[in-house]
Amino acid sequence: MNSTTMMGCAAAAFMALLGSFQPFAVAAHEVQRAPTGVAAATPRTILWRDPQPVIAARYEVQVLPAKGSAKATRTHTWYFFRDAQRVAVIKGDIEEAWHRDAQDRVRFERTFHDEQRVVEYSTGELATLGVATDWQPIATFIDARELALLKPMATRGSDLCAAPVLVGKVGAATLRVHWMPDLQLPALAERREADGSRVRLVLKQSASRAPAEWPQPGVRGADYLRIDAADFGDMAQDTTVRKAEAMDASIGWRSSQHRH
Repeated sequence: MNSTTMMGCAAAAFMALLGSFQPFAVAAHEVQRAPTGVAAATPRTILWRDPQPVIAARYEVQVLPAKGSAKATRTHTWYFFRDAQRVAVIKGDIEEAWHRDAQDRVRFERTFHDEQRVVEYSTGELATLGVATDWQPIATFIDARELALLKPMATRGSDLCAAPVLVGKVGAATLRVHWMPDLQLPALAERREADGSRVRLVLKQSASRAPAEWPQPGVRGADYLRIDAADFGDMAQDTTVRKAEAMDASIGWRSSQHRH
């Protein structure tokens, strides 16, 4: 079972394409140094900071097919929210949120607005599924383990708000990240596969408090029926359960062997 965290939670097949952005905890000093002569050598202490600032951000996410493919480009808007106890992402008709308590226990919930259901994953259930719950990588919207494989190539912006540009190979794919140390978020993260297809995550807007016109996490689903993921085995034919299981499987949380 592969350990995955926050960004492994999204609209089913779409999130499978964003698997490169599922975070893992990696110490800042493990990020490789820039090649000699490159202007972007960035102190590792700038890349990662804990705690991360409270923030709301709007991202554009594009899935771009390989050249010559019959598939069309897909564009989505995601709303990201982070504070000390919660990280949430709203992706159209699906919301996902991680919650941390005073004992640093982490739980997860996925809200399906079409079905008006909330699926809850307790700390114990996440452990059973092999899901990593380190808070720092959950809160930074990036795969730090893969970020550690990249090399700083340039910087964008002023010295106070410089965004290191990190580029490198992760397996057969090429990953490019414009990291914003002040926000502890990527301004851009792009993964290009060997066939030329790409997934791009682009920061469009951010603020310490979400604008009034943005959707707010947890509001629409406040009165929805709640389902415990540990009970999936007793609800095998339930539409929401089947949908949740398919999403889990697409990001490596679950296989046919993990169905209760």
